[in-house]
Amino acid sequence: MRGSRLVVLVVASLAAATLIPSTALAASVPGQPTGVMADVGVQGSTVTWTPPASDGGSPITSYTIASSAGPTLTVQAPATSATITGLAAVSQTFTVAATNAVGTGLASVPSSPVTPVNPNPGAPGAPTGITASVSNNVVTINWTPPASSGTSPIVQYDIFSSQGLVLIVPAPATSTTWSNLPMTLQTFQLNAVNASGEGPDSASSNPVTPLGPAAGAPGAPTGVTATAGVGSALVTWTAPANTGTSAITSYEVLSSGGVRTTVGGTATSAVLTGLGTRPHTFSVDAVNSSGPGPNGVSNVVSPQAGGTFHSLTPTRILDTRDGTGGVPVQRIGPGGVLTVQVAGVGGVPMTGVSAVVLNATVTNTDASSFLTIWPTGGVRPTVSNLNWTPGLTVPNLVTVALGFGGRLSIFNHSGDTDVIFDVAGWVGNSTNSTGREGLFNPVRPARLLDTRNGAGPLGPGETRALTVTGAGGVPATGVSSVVLNVTVTNPTNSSFLTVWPAGATRPLASNLNFTPGVTVPNRVIVQVGTGGQVDLFNPFGTVDVVVDVNGWFTDSTNTSGGSGLAAIFPFRILDTRDGTGGVPVQPIGPGGEVTQAFGIQAPISALVLNVTATDATSASFLTVFPDDLATPPLASDLNFVAGQTVPNLTLVKVGATDRGYTVFNQQGSVDVVVDFDAFFSLPVVPLTMTAPGAATAAGRQTSEPSAFASTMPGALGLTPETTARS
Repeated sequence: MRGSRLVVLVVASLAAATLIPSTALAASVPGQPTGVMADVGVQGSTVTWTPPASDGGSPITSYTIASSAGPTLTVQAPATSATITGLAAVSQTFTVAATNAVGTGLASVPSSPVTPVNPNPGAPGAPTGITASVSNNVVTINWTPPASSGTSPIVQYDIFSSQGLVLIVPAPATSTTWSNLPMTLQTFQLNAVNASGEGPDSASSNPVTPLGPAAGAPGAPTGVTATAGVGSALVTWTAPANTGTSAITSYEVLSSGGVRTTVGGTATSAVLTGLGTRPHTFSVDAVNSSGPGPNGVSNVVSPQAGGTFHSLTPTRILDTRDGTGGVPVQRIGPGGVLTVQVAGVGGVPMTGVSAVVLNATVTNTDASSFLTIWPTGGVRPTVSNLNWTPGLTVPNLVTVALGFGGRLSIFNHSGDTDVIFDVAGWVGNSTNSTGREGLFNPVRPARLLDTRNGAGPLGPGETRALTVTGAGGVPATGVSSVVLNVTVTNPTNSSFLTVWPAGATRPLASNLNFTPGVTVPNRVIVQVGTGGQVDLFNPFGTVDVVVDVNGWFTDSTNTSGGSGLAAIFPFRILDTRDGTGGVPVQPIGPGGEVTQAFGIQAPISALVLNVTATDATSASFLTVFPDDLATPPLASDLNFVAGQTVPNLTLVKVGATDRGYTVFNQQGSVDVVVDFDAFFSLPVVPLTMTAPGAATAAGRQTSEPSAFASTMPGALGLTPETTARS
């Protein structure tokens, strides 16, 4: 039975605690934190510390981390580490001060100095020679490219008006026109952008004052309407009643974020890509031989974050046992970090990729440890993807944003271990996610197979087909891939399980690895094969298999739409061992649960979480489900025995009223750790062009500066509320 719940905001509950009167001796400020250490990263640093020996007689409520270069960050107690970002690439130290109800104590002794990495060391230089001239309502801007293009070719120029407007122009242009600017005095600056990022701004142009449209120009288009997509928008309009003194030859469509496209004179719609998630309007003006006329402006829409998912036949891209992936043939040692190239390998494109989904496996382990996988170039986050004890082979599905150069970094905490990556799919970005295929639709967890109930275990060398469409909330048609939780139990031999599309050749890859007598779960995202089926293969011994479905992705025939997948820089949102997330510092008991909710305003439909069970007192399972369900569904996400630590990637639909999820423990007590890896945005319909002559800004690789902001934690304000359980 589920216990009663009380929802509280973490910050509010901590603040309220400071108002409780004390009958003890007069309290004082806390002592100094000790042992402050800083870990260098890209424009940031992870700072760790030991709490003060004395809290001053009043509980510590927060810590303030201060850089000697200026930035500060305040985090809630009982945290003992935090990542501070936005740091300059200069040598700096860090101090930590503790705060309680009385006030803030003395700052700690400074850490050793570190120098954060410049995020754009290969960015272009500044453009020069920028000039502006006016002809009616058109400003012509000219410039000279930077003397240095950096370490890769320039892809675009971002031009800024002193009136707060922006225009993005694809390289290799050295001039452009900008119409319908405010008729007031203004100057212009621009910067060049390559794969490393934005270069420095140019000097300002000469000032100019734009004028009105030329005589003979068309009138303004009417009925300008925008519809949001994933990183994109469909804009439609009606041609102006007054075409001017000559036929309309083209339309210019401009987003308020600076992305622009030009379409033919008969078009009445266009799709713009590369858009950020903030609210947008779109302006459309008609052009004839006299020039552009006045513009019509659309309604406000907010493009959704993320990209569409593209499933792959599982392909091995890393194996430290044999050097696959171009890595040394050796295990990763204690504290070791390995960087792996992912973009351009195993079917993953070299460009246009925001994240990947891969099955990570550790084997030949000789110590209890954990593995962290994160985008190369970022500060290593305080999260884990796999946890194990000596001698075990452990798999886990990982969804992770790609870092600099399309690479991922791997950290092993203790001992030595081999690591294997099998890539299962990739996620597009805001420039290439307007199509029908790859949009996600979550479902309430449902059981599709349990061989313990009649079908019998899989035997040695047996392949068994499972129908996944038309069941468990998955439609019968229009499905490209499904999201499954696959659990093996009662195995009689050491073996592995491979899941792949029915009708395809079985790949050289594994989804689960196990030894006799254990129960092992793993998330699987797999393409749907012939007859709406997937195949399951077990090479050795016999094993029972349980399969639960959590969602599905659309195929190219499906017009119903769905959600894009947005991978963020991973961070920890819940830990019952230390109260992270505002939960009680205690394990979840038998029949107990813990809930987190992001609030109805959060632009999410489902979450991608790495959930870890540890310090279990008995064999049990965890179920993660939408928090608006009255009871847990008949499904499991993690299975474990006493003393075992088990991680599993979880894709969970959020509740409709507060965008929340619940973790339920069946029996015994267990600590639970939740790391936030990605989310699915609000659903959209595929953007299609229904009007004659419509066009997409095809082949454009320009993007608004904010188009990838959601890869950083907190970029969308996703701060969960917690639920205390009685």
